[in-house]
Amino acid sequence: MKKVKYRCIKCGYSELPTKKDNFVYLVVFFFFTLGFVLSSSFIILYFFGENIITIIAENSVEEGFESFARANDYELREIALNFTSECDTSGSYCRAYYIYLELEKLHFVLPSKYKILYYPQYTLDNGGDCKNLAILYYSLLNSVGIENEIICSYTYNHCINKVPITSFTVGEEWSEYIIVDLANDEFIIANRTEDIWEAWEEVIY
Repeated sequence: MKKVKYRCIKCGYSELPTKKDNFVYLVVFFFFTLGFVLSSSFIILYFFGENIITIIAENSVEEGFESFARANDYELREIALNFTSECDTSGSYCRAYYIYLELEKLHFVLPSKYKILYYPQYTLDNGGDCKNLAILYYSLLNSVGIENEIICSYTYNHCINKVPITSFTVGEEWSEYIIVDLANDEFIIANRTEDIWEAWEEVIY
């Protein structure tokens, strides 16, 4: 009877795969799997790639800026309290507005090609680009316990701040957040149903 490779010994055939055979099959399986993963990734990136990459990049940038700002906000607490001395409430609107009024006087500096981040105190003294102004504003609000976010867009190549409103009514309807764009001297009340960049674009453009 002719021997056939890879058949079970119990069936009467004794020729087993060698280490070389196993290695070849392992290599083939590896490259097949790699090809499948790469082709699937290519398809996903082709149809959805720009959005996925943009979202990941924007989130990474925002988290990095906020971490940088939090490391320095304790130095700015007295300044923030001084800016908001007229506020008799712990709500976010009053403090957000008065800090904005103080910072809108700052000099806007065109972005550096080196994407330099300045310490908030430096920006307070010398002005800065959109990202550094957003970091400064974030630090000042955060130092007095006001929640806010730095929001950046690769589409607009711009950074702004988002501040949830905790005690302010617009007419008969509660608004959910404030958009602060110090680079353009804008303090925008946005409806809770509006996308932040759509609301921003309506004012800027």
